Amino acid sequence: MNAQAAAFANARTRLAGVSKDTPGETAEWQQTADFDERVDFPLLSDTACEASRAFGVYDYDHEMALPAIVLVDGRSGEVVWTYVGESIADRPAAELVLEQAQALHAKQSPAE
Repeated sequence: MNAQAAAFANARTRLAGVSKDTPGETAEWQQTADFDERVDFPLLSDTACEASRAFGVYDYDHEMALPAIVLVDGRSGEVVWTYVGESIADRPAAELVLEQAQALHAKQSPAE
C-alpha cells in the first residue's frame, strides 16, 4: 500500500495497521523486515485484540485476529467495507482497497 500512498491521500483516506504485537515487537519488525515489506503508515498495538473483536475479525478458535482491511467512514464512524482473509497470507490487492476508498470519497464529495 506504500506505493499507492499518494492515491490514498487523494481519496482522503488514512491508513493504519493494527496488530496484536507490542509496540516494541512492531518496531523490531519494521527494522528487520525487507524494505518492500515495511510500511509508511502508523502501526498500532492491540495486544488484547479489542479492535479485532469490535470489527468482527477475531478468530476465537485460534485466538488471533484474522488479516483484515476495514474501511471506516470518518464522518459517521460506520464500517463501509471489510475484507477478511481466510489465512495469514490472504491479503487484498492494494488496488482493490484503493478502489473502495475512492468510491467512498466520491460518494462523500458532493456534500463537501
